[in-house]
Amino acid sequence: MKIQATYIANLFEYASYKSISEEVLRNCLIEKGIDVCNQNNTVTETDYLNVFDAIHKTSADENFGIHYGCYLNIKALGFIVQISLNASSIKQAVFILQNYLQDTFPLVSLEVEENKRKYILSLTSKIKNVKLRNQVLDFVFCFIYRELKLMLSNELIPELEVSNSNNVEFEKSLNV
Repeated sequence: MKIQATYIANLFEYASYKSISEEVLRNCLIEKGIDVCNQNNTVTETDYLNVFDAIHKTSADENFGIHYGCYLNIKALGFIVQISLNASSIKQAVFILQNYLQDTFPLVSLEVEENKRKYILSLTSKIKNVKLRNQVLDFVFCFIYRELKLMLSNELIPELEVSNSNNVEFEKSLNV
């Protein structure tokens, strides 16, 4: 499974914000000198998870996924513009998000369930380490939640529902 190297660049930037050395994190990569800013470069699932886990452990932040996901939103504005320009409905926006994850970050899948009153998005991952999987799902959840909230009208504010994490921290971090 290949992951776009720019996801590592985002982790390095967040780590720098938390005073964690990029040089130390590069030791987690198979190809230590990879240009992580080049969108054509990819890393392995193991590379990504090793860097992610190293930051999680070094920061000693139990809500690392939530905090990282909220931090990422500043960098994601370009992506939101892309979705806004290409999507005329929530269905199209979610379809773009699904394809984006599948093409660039296949560690997480976005499933959709629609009924008369709700449009339900569920995130899943096959990461074996449960703690690591939950942190990754938390960061992707925060990213998607905040981006959809920016795109939708006030009547369509996304409803927050998390099954395996700290709801209080989500509510605080996402201003819900």
